[in-house]
Amino acid sequence: MGIATQIELYRVLRSQTAWSLLAADTGPETLAYLQTLLFDSERSLPNSVFIDRLHGLMNQSSTQSVDREAAAAKVTLWRQQGYVVRTLADRASEPSYELSVGAFEAIRFVSSQSVQRASPTESRLEILIHAVKKLVDDTDTDITKRIARLKQDKKLIDQRIQDLRDGRVNLVSESEVKAQVYDILSRIEDLDGDFLRVRNAFHALAEKIQADVMNSEATRGKVIEQFFAGYDSIAESEAGRTFNAFYRFLSSELATREIDELVQALCERPFWDKL
Repeated sequence: MGIATQIELYRVLRSQTAWSLLAADTGPETLAYLQTLLFDSERSLPNSVFIDRLHGLMNQSSTQSVDREAAAAKVTLWRQQGYVVRTLADRASEPSYELSVGAFEAIRFVSSQSVQRASPTESRLEILIHAVKKLVDDTDTDITKRIARLKQDKKLIDQRIQDLRDGRVNLVSESEVKAQVYDILSRIEDLDGDFLRVRNAFHALAEKIQADVMNSEATRGKVIEQFFAGYDSIAESEAGRTFNAFYRFLSSELATREIDELVQALCERPFWDKL
Protein backbone atom coordinates (compact mmCIF):
# COMPACT_ATOMS: atom_id res chain seq x y z
CA MET A 1 0.00 0.00 0.00
CA GLY A 2 1.42 3.37 -1.03
CA ILE A 3 1.81 6.20 1.46
CA ALA A 4 -0.84 8.34 -0.27
CA THR A 5 -3.35 5.49 -0.03
CA GLN A 6 -2.42 4.93 3.60
CA ILE A 7 -2.94 8.61 4.44
CA GLU A 8 -6.31 8.66 2.69
CA LEU A 9 -7.37 5.50 4.54
CA TYR A 10 -6.58 7.12 7.88
CA ARG A 11 -8.45 10.26 6.88
CA VAL A 12 -11.51 8.14 6.24
CA LEU A 13 -11.08 6.31 9.54
CA ARG A 14 -10.71 9.63 11.38
CA SER A 15 -14.23 10.58 10.31
CA GLN A 16 -15.70 7.37 11.74
CA THR A 17 -17.21 6.86 15.17
CA ALA A 18 -14.35 5.04 16.90
CA TRP A 19 -11.76 7.67 16.04
CA SER A 20 -14.07 10.61 16.80
CA LEU A 21 -14.90 9.15 20.21
CA LEU A 22 -11.24 8.60 21.07
CA ALA A 23 -10.35 12.14 19.94
CA ALA A 24 -13.28 13.92 21.62
CA ASP A 25 -12.58 16.27 24.54
CA THR A 26 -15.23 14.39 26.50
CA GLY A 27 -13.82 11.04 25.35
CA PRO A 28 -12.48 9.85 28.74
CA GLU A 29 -15.76 10.34 30.59
CA THR A 30 -17.88 9.08 27.69
CA LEU A 31 -15.75 5.95 27.32
CA ALA A 32 -15.89 5.32 31.08
CA TYR A 33 -19.66 5.72 31.25
CA LEU A 34 -20.32 3.54 28.21
CA GLN A 35 -17.87 0.85 29.29
CA THR A 36 -19.46 0.65 32.73
CA LEU A 37 -23.01 0.58 31.41
CA LEU A 38 -22.87 -1.34 28.12
CA PHE A 39 -19.58 -3.21 27.93
CA ASP A 40 -18.27 -4.69 31.17
CA SER A 41 -21.29 -6.73 32.25
CA GLU A 42 -24.36 -5.95 30.15
CA ARG A 43 -24.54 -5.21 26.43
CA SER A 44 -28.13 -3.91 26.25
CA LEU A 45 -30.25 -1.83 28.63
CA PRO A 46 -33.86 -0.59 28.46
CA ASN A 47 -34.13 3.15 27.97
CA SER A 48 -35.31 3.95 31.50
CA VAL A 49 -32.70 1.72 33.15
CA PHE A 50 -29.94 3.15 30.96
CA ILE A 51 -30.83 6.73 31.91
CA ASP A 52 -31.27 5.91 35.61
CA ARG A 53 -27.88 4.19 35.84
CA LEU A 54 -26.17 6.93 33.88
CA HIS A 55 -27.80 9.49 36.18
CA GLY A 56 -26.31 7.69 39.18
CA LEU A 57 -22.84 7.54 37.64
CA MET A 58 -22.91 11.20 36.69
CA ASN A 59 -23.72 12.16 40.29
CA GLN A 60 -20.93 9.90 41.55
CA SER A 61 -18.37 11.59 39.29
CA SER A 62 -19.58 15.18 39.79
CA THR A 63 -19.13 17.54 42.71
CA GLN A 64 -22.52 19.07 41.91
CA SER A 65 -25.94 17.48 41.75
CA VAL A 66 -27.00 16.32 38.27
CA ASP A 67 -30.68 15.90 37.44
CA ARG A 68 -32.16 13.05 35.42
CA GLU A 69 -32.92 15.33 32.48
CA ALA A 70 -29.19 15.93 32.05
CA ALA A 71 -28.61 12.19 31.84
CA ALA A 72 -31.42 11.80 29.29
CA ALA A 73 -29.95 14.66 27.23
CA LYS A 74 -26.55 12.96 27.26
CA VAL A 75 -28.08 9.71 25.98
CA THR A 76 -29.75 11.64 23.15
CA LEU A 77 -26.43 13.30 22.29
CA TRP A 78 -24.63 9.96 22.27
CA ARG A 79 -27.21 8.58 19.89
CA GLN A 80 -26.78 11.58 17.57
CA GLN A 81 -23.01 11.14 17.67
CA GLY A 82 -23.33 7.46 16.80
CA TYR A 83 -22.00 6.10 20.08
CA VAL A 84 -25.14 4.15 20.99
CA VAL A 85 -27.90 2.48 18.96
CA ARG A 86 -31.54 2.44 19.99
CA THR A 87 -33.65 -0.58 19.11
CA LEU A 88 -37.21 -1.64 19.82
CA ALA A 89 -37.76 -5.36 20.11
CA ASP A 90 -41.11 -6.99 19.42
CA ARG A 91 -43.55 -6.61 22.34
CA ALA A 92 -41.03 -4.54 24.30
CA SER A 93 -42.56 -1.78 26.41
CA GLU A 94 -39.71 0.63 25.66
CA PRO A 95 -36.65 0.85 23.40
CA SER A 96 -33.26 -0.44 24.45
CA TYR A 97 -29.75 0.93 23.96
CA GLU A 98 -26.62 -0.87 22.83
CA LEU A 99 -23.15 0.25 21.83
CA SER A 100 -22.53 1.09 18.21
CA VAL A 101 -19.76 -0.81 16.45
CA GLY A 102 -17.47 2.23 16.59
CA ALA A 103 -18.00 2.79 20.32
CA PHE A 104 -17.48 -0.93 20.99
CA GLU A 105 -14.16 -0.90 19.14
CA ALA A 106 -13.04 2.33 20.85
CA ILE A 107 -13.80 0.94 24.32
CA ARG A 108 -12.14 -2.34 23.50
CA PHE A 109 -9.00 -0.54 22.33
CA VAL A 110 -8.77 1.81 25.31
CA SER A 111 -9.55 -0.85 27.92
CA SER A 112 -6.87 -3.12 26.45
CA GLN A 113 -4.27 -0.41 27.05
CA SER A 114 -4.89 -0.45 30.79
CA VAL A 115 -4.63 -4.23 31.07
CA GLN A 116 -1.24 -5.78 31.65
CA ARG A 117 -0.85 -8.10 28.70
CA ALA A 118 0.58 -11.50 29.35
CA SER A 119 3.97 -11.94 27.77
CA PRO A 120 4.40 -14.53 25.02
CA THR A 121 4.05 -17.94 26.59
CA GLU A 122 4.78 -21.46 25.46
CA SER A 123 1.10 -22.16 24.84
CA ARG A 124 0.76 -19.07 22.64
CA LEU A 125 3.81 -20.08 20.63
CA GLU A 126 2.34 -23.56 20.26
CA ILE A 127 -0.91 -22.06 18.96
CA LEU A 128 1.06 -19.98 16.46
CA ILE A 129 3.08 -22.94 15.28
CA HIS A 130 -0.07 -25.07 15.03
CA ALA A 131 -1.78 -22.40 12.90
CA VAL A 132 1.20 -22.23 10.55
CA LYS A 133 1.41 -26.02 10.31
CA LYS A 134 -2.33 -26.26 9.64
CA LEU A 135 -2.07 -23.74 6.82
CA VAL A 136 0.85 -25.64 5.32
CA ASP A 137 -1.09 -28.90 5.53
CA ASP A 138 -4.36 -27.48 4.20
CA THR A 139 -2.62 -26.07 1.13
CA ASP A 140 -0.32 -29.03 0.43
CA THR A 141 -1.27 -31.13 -2.61
CA ASP A 142 1.41 -33.73 -1.86
CA ILE A 143 -0.49 -36.61 -0.24
CA THR A 144 2.73 -38.33 0.86
CA LYS A 145 3.84 -35.30 2.89
CA ARG A 146 0.42 -34.89 4.47
CA ILE A 147 0.37 -38.53 5.55
CA ALA A 148 3.88 -38.17 6.96
CA ARG A 149 2.83 -35.17 9.06
CA LEU A 150 -0.22 -37.05 10.35
CA LYS A 151 1.99 -39.99 11.35
CA GLN A 152 4.27 -37.60 13.22
CA ASP A 153 1.26 -36.10 15.03
CA LYS A 154 0.09 -39.61 15.94
CA LYS A 155 3.53 -40.41 17.31
CA LEU A 156 3.45 -37.35 19.55
CA ILE A 157 -0.08 -38.19 20.78
CA ASP A 158 0.98 -41.76 21.58
CA GLN A 159 3.92 -40.39 23.57
CA ARG A 160 1.65 -38.09 25.58
CA ILE A 161 -0.68 -41.02 26.34
CA GLN A 162 2.26 -43.09 27.54
CA ASP A 163 3.51 -40.24 29.73
CA LEU A 164 0.09 -40.06 31.42
CA ARG A 165 0.05 -43.82 31.96
CA ASP A 166 3.46 -43.52 33.58
CA GLY A 167 2.17 -40.84 35.92
CA ARG A 168 3.93 -37.91 34.25
CA VAL A 169 1.34 -35.10 34.33
CA ASN A 170 2.47 -31.64 33.29
CA LEU A 171 0.22 -28.79 34.43
CA VAL A 172 0.60 -25.33 32.96
CA SER A 173 1.86 -22.45 35.08
CA GLU A 174 -0.29 -19.62 36.42
CA SER A 175 1.06 -17.26 33.74
CA GLU A 176 0.12 -19.81 31.06
CA VAL A 177 -3.42 -20.02 32.47
CA LYS A 178 -3.80 -16.23 32.46
CA ALA A 179 -2.49 -16.00 28.89
CA GLN A 180 -4.92 -18.64 27.65
CA VAL A 181 -7.88 -17.04 29.44
CA TYR A 182 -6.93 -13.65 27.99
CA ASP A 183 -6.83 -15.14 24.49
CA ILE A 184 -10.24 -16.77 24.96
CA LEU A 185 -11.81 -13.50 26.15
CA SER A 186 -10.24 -11.64 23.23
CA ARG A 187 -11.80 -14.08 20.79
CA ILE A 188 -15.18 -13.65 22.48
CA GLU A 189 -14.90 -9.88 22.08
CA ASP A 190 -14.03 -10.43 18.41
CA LEU A 191 -17.32 -12.31 18.05
CA ASP A 192 -19.20 -9.51 19.80
CA GLY A 193 -17.76 -7.01 17.34
CA ASP A 194 -18.80 -9.15 14.38
CA PHE A 195 -22.33 -9.53 15.75
CA LEU A 196 -22.64 -5.76 16.18
CA ARG A 197 -21.56 -5.24 12.57
CA VAL A 198 -24.17 -7.74 11.35
CA ARG A 199 -26.84 -6.08 13.49
CA ASN A 200 -25.99 -2.63 12.16
CA ALA A 201 -25.95 -3.91 8.60
CA PHE A 202 -29.44 -5.41 8.99
CA HIS A 203 -30.74 -2.23 10.63
CA ALA A 204 -29.39 -0.18 7.73
CA LEU A 205 -30.92 -2.63 5.25
CA ALA A 206 -34.30 -2.47 7.02
CA GLU A 207 -34.26 1.34 6.97
CA LYS A 208 -33.36 1.35 3.28
CA ILE A 209 -36.14 -1.09 2.43
CA GLN A 210 -38.65 0.98 4.43
CA ALA A 211 -37.56 4.15 2.63
CA ASP A 212 -37.80 2.39 -0.74
CA VAL A 213 -41.29 1.15 0.02
CA MET A 214 -42.43 4.61 1.08
CA ASN A 215 -40.72 6.72 -1.57
CA SER A 216 -39.76 4.54 -4.51
CA GLU A 217 -41.93 4.03 -7.54
CA ALA A 218 -40.41 0.61 -8.04
CA THR A 219 -42.65 -2.43 -7.93
CA ARG A 220 -42.91 -4.58 -4.82
CA GLY A 221 -41.05 -7.29 -6.67
CA LYS A 222 -38.13 -4.93 -7.28
CA VAL A 223 -38.03 -3.87 -3.63
CA ILE A 224 -38.04 -7.52 -2.51
CA GLU A 225 -35.27 -8.26 -5.00
CA GLN A 226 -33.21 -5.42 -3.51
CA PHE A 227 -33.83 -6.79 -0.02
CA PHE A 228 -32.50 -10.25 -0.85
CA ALA A 229 -29.51 -8.73 -2.63
CA GLY A 230 -28.71 -6.79 0.53
CA TYR A 231 -29.29 -9.86 2.68
CA ASP A 232 -26.90 -11.93 0.56
CA SER A 233 -24.29 -9.19 0.75
CA ILE A 234 -24.45 -9.20 4.55
CA ALA A 235 -24.38 -12.99 4.75
CA GLU A 236 -21.31 -13.16 2.52
CA SER A 237 -19.35 -10.55 4.50
CA GLU A 238 -16.71 -11.68 6.98
CA ALA A 239 -18.89 -10.64 9.94
CA GLY A 240 -21.89 -12.35 8.37
CA ARG A 241 -20.03 -15.61 7.94
CA THR A 242 -18.90 -15.45 11.57
CA PHE A 243 -22.49 -14.86 12.68
CA ASN A 244 -23.81 -17.75 10.59
CA ALA A 245 -21.11 -20.09 11.89
CA PHE A 246 -21.95 -19.20 15.48
CA TYR A 247 -25.67 -19.58 14.80
CA ARG A 248 -25.06 -23.08 13.41
CA PHE A 249 -23.05 -23.84 16.54
CA LEU A 250 -25.88 -22.67 18.82
CA SER A 251 -28.33 -24.75 16.77
CA SER A 252 -26.29 -27.88 17.46
CA GLU A 253 -27.39 -29.51 20.71
CA LEU A 254 -24.23 -31.60 20.81
CA ALA A 255 -21.94 -28.58 20.40
CA THR A 256 -23.69 -26.44 23.02
CA ARG A 257 -23.72 -29.34 25.48
CA GLU A 258 -20.00 -29.83 24.90
CA ILE A 259 -19.14 -26.17 25.54
CA ASP A 260 -21.31 -26.19 28.69
CA GLU A 261 -19.42 -29.22 29.97
CA LEU A 262 -16.06 -27.63 29.19
CA VAL A 263 -16.95 -24.39 30.98
CA GLN A 264 -18.24 -26.36 33.96
CA ALA A 265 -14.96 -28.28 34.08
CA LEU A 266 -13.02 -24.99 34.11
CA CYS A 267 -15.21 -23.63 36.92
CA GLU A 268 -14.09 -26.58 39.06
CA ARG A 269 -10.37 -25.91 38.51
CA PRO A 270 -8.42 -24.37 41.44
CA PHE A 271 -7.34 -21.37 39.35
CA TRP A 272 -10.89 -20.31 38.43
CA ASP A 273 -11.66 -18.31 41.58
CA LYS A 274 -8.35 -16.45 41.24
CA LEU A 275 -9.14 -15.01 37.81
